[in-house]
Amino acid sequence: MRVAEPAAVAAGVSAQGEPDMTTPRLSSLTLLAAALSASFALQACNTVDGLGEDVSAGADAVSDSATDNKGY
Repeated sequence: MRVAEPAAVAAGVSAQGEPDMTTPRLSSLTLLAAALSASFALQACNTVDGLGEDVSAGADAVSDSATDNKGY
């Protein structure tokens, strides 16, 4: 059994000299996972921004109602 050279391993070649087919797939899956994570993160930012606006509007309504119903 021959030990693979580090350069061959980095190039995606097995110890037998055959192309290592798992390396490109792993890279594709990693890229896909990164793209999905970024997509969800951007959606979460928009959701949190909208939530902040809703909470702010609710707080303004409560404050206006309290001001309108003061007894003095």
